[in-house]
Amino acid sequence: MIDLQKLTHIHIKLRVGEADLLGLMMSRSGTLNRLGDGEDEQPPFFMGRTEEPLFEEFVAQLSPELLELTGRYTFPDQQGVPCELVLALAGEGIDTGFA
Repeated sequence: MIDLQKLTHIHIKLRVGEADLLGLMMSRSGTLNRLGDGEDEQPPFFMGRTEEPLFEEFVAQLSPELLELTGRYTFPDQQGVPCELVLALAGEGIDTGFA
């Protein structure tokens, strides 16, 4: 089981077909990096820092049921354009594919 108190970085990537439409990296320190908006195939890149507790708010949404899917989960009966959503977590003693 992942100790969420030791979590320091989160990386989220959305790929639809052959296009990377969204990349988001956030850290407990407040650093945010975002590539894309989830729609544009030629996404802009943004870097910043926030005092808002966005990291903690996101971590609060990580349920034990979701964390049990760490690794890979494939939906049955897929239809439409292939999509890949990556949620990678990193921290002290935590590595779920963070690269």
